[in-house]
Amino acid sequence: MWARHIIVANPGGEELLFVDRNLVHEGGTFLAFDQMRIDGHTVRKPKQTLAVTDHYLPSTNRATAPASIANAEIRRVVEALDHNAREFGIEHYGVHHARQGIIHVIGPELGWTQPGLLIACCDSHTATHGALGALPIPIGQSNQLRHVLTTQTVWQKKPKTMRITIDGTLPAHVTAKDVILSIIARIGIGGAIGHAVVRFDPHEQPRTDFILNQPAYQNTGILVTGPDFGCGSSRESAAYATLDFGVRALIGASFGDVYRGNCMQNGVLTIVLPPSIVGGLIDQLRAAPGASMTVDLPNQLVMAPDGATHAFEIDATRKMRLLQGLDDVGVTLQHLARIEAFEAQYRADMPWLASIL
Repeated sequence: MWARHIIVANPGGEELLFVDRNLVHEGGTFLAFDQMRIDGHTVRKPKQTLAVTDHYLPSTNRATAPASIANAEIRRVVEALDHNAREFGIEHYGVHHARQGIIHVIGPELGWTQPGLLIACCDSHTATHGALGALPIPIGQSNQLRHVLTTQTVWQKKPKTMRITIDGTLPAHVTAKDVILSIIARIGIGGAIGHAVVRFDPHEQPRTDFILNQPAYQNTGILVTGPDFGCGSSRESAAYATLDFGVRALIGASFGDVYRGNCMQNGVLTIVLPPSIVGGLIDQLRAAPGASMTVDLPNQLVMAPDGATHAFEIDATRKMRLLQGLDDVGVTLQHLARIEAFEAQYRADMPWLASIL
């Protein structure tokens, strides 16, 4: 299925995949539509996208929702999907629609999910569509969703496979959730490591003990971090906050995978160096607050405060995008002719899908 959907293959391992079906919920998806308005983009294949309001609907007073949703912020999020679906020409199963339900339940029920189709959705539960023989791709609610809506494609690296075998019979009161928690306990997880950092005090004043509020470190463009920086920060808003603070480059021994990808997508360079070098950089900066550092992306070098240079690796495709100021949408639109040729051949190979392609 993966090979069948490849449009463009990059040397770095990323491949541009055609998306058969795209599912959208309310969540934070308004960010994608807002950016599309700014960019002047439209939905490339409206018939291949289905919007479903399911995340923030109340279990009571449904008859008068969304007006009856007490939380104004949640009410605006629910109303935004209805507005965005109408403006961008997307079919929408809203709060009062007869087919409204949990997006990953009604997809299979309504035949939207079918074997062999690549299905994207901005939700971690997207993987459940794999049980129907589809190729599910979970995506982010803002930049990645914007990319799928604008181009009907998604950039991905083909994942490795893992087999987990469970033998025996479950004892009484042990459920599937217990099984997966046991598996996680054995193989570990990549997220939920580290701490949440609060920059302001209870009175909304900058905390003086927060290092980036100290004069020597304000307005920094380079941030040297501890290990596993960004783990647990899977929302793209974490990358937005980093960029809004003025940081353009992060240097650390390791980063959360999702956070690192979001940073690179939003123009923030993440540099991985050996722990000993990162520790040395931190020691130099502590010894001389306000000392200068330089990151040379074209030559892939970090210049330390003491004048030493340290080489770093970066995927060639990501490097090109950062240097040219391109995000995934900008890169993909350069392949528009190949996307159109792929779609034409796709329709010819599978004429039963012609009505929605």
